[in-house]
Amino acid sequence: MVQRLYQAGGFLPAGENPRAEISFGSYLPSDQAGTLDLVTRGVQAGVLSLETGVRMLMDAGFPIEDAAQELERIQAQKEAAAAREAVMLGGTAAAGDDDQDNVGDGEAGRAPDATAA
Repeated sequence: MVQRLYQAGGFLPAGENPRAEISFGSYLPSDQAGTLDLVTRGVQAGVLSLETGVRMLMDAGFPIEDAAQELERIQAQKEAAAAREAVMLGGTAAAGDDDQDNVGDGEAGRAPDATAA
């Protein structure tokens, strides 16, 4: 509108004016840290899929070029971390067997008494 006024007043040469468009703001927080926190909490709580979280990060301006490729990287890192943890714990904790050393401690770990009536 201002450009048209300047053209009408002779301050700018007459010509075609650019088309104005309305663009609504993002539904994401205005800062990347806020978006990262939102995505982290959503994925951990199970209310967002990892894929949706990655897409939200892309929309917020994180340097992710391909969502599918990023998901593959995340999965590979999770698998590598699980393998390292299994090696560090002797391979038994990977299946959730890390509390077997508590068997026999206290009353809960004892076998039932066959002579009790």
